[in-house]
Amino acid sequence: APVPNEKNLYRPYAKGLYARQVFAAPSPNRDYAVEVWRISVPPRTKSAEVVFPGAAAVVVLLGQVTVASSGKQQELGLGDSLLLQEGERVAFTNTGSRPANLRVVVFRGEG
Repeated sequence: APVPNEKNLYRPYAKGLYARQVFAAPSPNRDYAVEVWRISVPPRTKSAEVVFPGAAAVVVLLGQVTVASSGKQQELGLGDSLLLQEGERVAFTNTGSRPANLRVVVFRGEG
């Protein structure tokens, strides 16, 4: 059996939240970088609040989550997305019986 690549394993990112970086690339003139992350929220779990390292676009790939940010709560299901401003605090709640998996595209300023 192939040995899993260490870089591809989910790691604890915050309480109740696991992440792995899938891709990272600087812009041509290196003033920002784009990173693609995969995030997993275990079943029946509310994550700690996190701040991603830049503005972020969040897309639900599997399951559903409630996202709490800027004093609002929003239900996101399969294929739904949300934009987060740089510095915005966010927490994820998965009330389901299966993990919720999300793609997070982070735009990190390098200036």
